[in-house]
Amino acid sequence: LVFFAALALSSLLALVPLRILWYLDRREREAPWLFAAAFLWGGLIATGLALPFNTAFAHIMDAWVAQNPVLREMLGPEAATILSAPISAPLIEESTKALGLLILFWFLRAEFDNMRDGIVYGALVGLGFTWFEAPIYVAQGYADNGIAPWGMQLGWRYALFGLGGHALFTGLFGASLGLALQTRRRWLRMLAPVGGLRL
Repeated sequence: LVFFAALALSSLLALVPLRILWYLDRREREAPWLFAAAFLWGGLIATGLALPFNTAFAHIMDAWVAQNPVLREMLGPEAATILSAPISAPLIEESTKALGLLILFWFLRAEFDNMRDGIVYGALVGLGFTWFEAPIYVAQGYADNGIAPWGMQLGWRYALFGLGGHALFTGLFGASLGLALQTRRRWLRMLAPVGGLRL
């Protein structure tokens, strides 16, 4: 029940950034099904792909911290989480979201024209990821502590009209793909996506 309540709230909060992205795409409107596909890739497929890898990495880090008790003394009982989150999340989550953008870029090249399209598609994928990830963490926080972290997970993730965090990160990668399409410089065409993913 906590998860579905959080998903309903997340859906309401996602309406504002979705409306902003729809407005940004006003000059060459993309098909609504494509808009929805990018959002749902981030929400269902990217989160579904990232979750088992993040969990496996957390277990590896738990075992490593258990063998190094000095780390647990220095960082406290949450040492494994403190060490694994900033490593696994960027590598795994950004890769699963980028995969969706690359599929759009490759198979629907006629719909992916420039940096603006890249920003919109990337932000949609990232927003979809936020839309589904936040309720998972609300439910997990409730299961762990008996208190649902509504403000921490929903308020913090939807700050900046929902366009910070995942929407921003994947939007940067999308912009770099759009730049690669627009430029005539071969070196920039090759390096822009790599730089965008690193950002």
